[in-house]
Amino acid sequence: MSFHNFAGPGYLDEKQSSLVFNHQVPTDVESVFWYSGRMHHSGTLLRLKQHAHNIIYKESIFFAATPAQLGLTKENKLMPTHPYQVVRTKEAGFANNVELKKFILERLKKSHDNFDAHSATRRSLRTAHNASNTEHATTAPHVDDHGPRAICQAINSFEHIDGYMYDRREPTCCVPWEFTKGEIFTVVGFNKIVTEKGAAYQGAHPYIAPIIVGHINWWISYDTHEVPEKSHFSLIQYTNNPDVQFEDFANMHEDKLMFLLNGGTSLDPESTQYKMFRHAVYVYQHPLVVPLFVVFCVLSVRIILYLRKACLFVMYEGNEAEMMGLTVHHAQD
Repeated sequence: MSFHNFAGPGYLDEKQSSLVFNHQVPTDVESVFWYSGRMHHSGTLLRLKQHAHNIIYKESIFFAATPAQLGLTKENKLMPTHPYQVVRTKEAGFANNVELKKFILERLKKSHDNFDAHSATRRSLRTAHNASNTEHATTAPHVDDHGPRAICQAINSFEHIDGYMYDRREPTCCVPWEFTKGEIFTVVGFNKIVTEKGAAYQGAHPYIAPIIVGHINWWISYDTHEVPEKSHFSLIQYTNNPDVQFEDFANMHEDKLMFLLNGGTSLDPESTQYKMFRHAVYVYQHPLVVPLFVVFCVLSVRIILYLRKACLFVMYEGNEAEMMGLTVHHAQD
């Protein structure tokens, strides 16, 4: 069995409290928070649970679909400026999250129907291929019969004790899922308006803060069916771009520096600015790099000059006088 933490994009700036993949959620409006990525292993879903802050979040859905298949695009005003930011529901043109969720599910159904239509065509072609060429029937392309779909849903849960709200584990419902390495997933979290005071630790007169930090992280247990059997443990922070993700957090100093200078998680890790700071951090961490590079350059020049002299010596069969004359002649020229 293996385990993976799907970490939502965090603020990750200079504040210590922002370095645990949290994002800031306004409490006076409904909003949506989402991210996407690629599965880094193939396998079978065993268990998929979610971690969130129930005081602010209402519901989360884990999709085996691309952002575009769900309508999460800039054209629909559902692409945040930075991946760690929420999209305020009304600013995207929706009356509330009920309407927004309906829009996303309708886009999912449309994408699934289109997938089914194309799959039927591919199946017909595959059947014709097998019928006309039974000898090579096993080489026909594999057809995924599922297409874009919802895999898991989690709904917030809390308990009132002495007039205060306390988080409880969210009930989660999933369908069977066989996934492949590189397959795109998308996580969508819906945030509510906060109308109740929080836990008792806030004091005798708690108030509703204008901003509450949240998480929308999913934790998957899965079987890779590897032979011999292997167990993997991993954590990756994702963004709104399935092809931009950050892992190996024990050694991501250059990423953290870029996040600090960028004001949070970056969506463009291949930018010139990012590469410049990445190299700067590497040099800072390896102070011997610069002097070793200088020594390498000096030795390289000396070796090149030595080889040039050796070549001239061979060309003139050891006639040092003629070789020197040639050298002087070139110098005079």
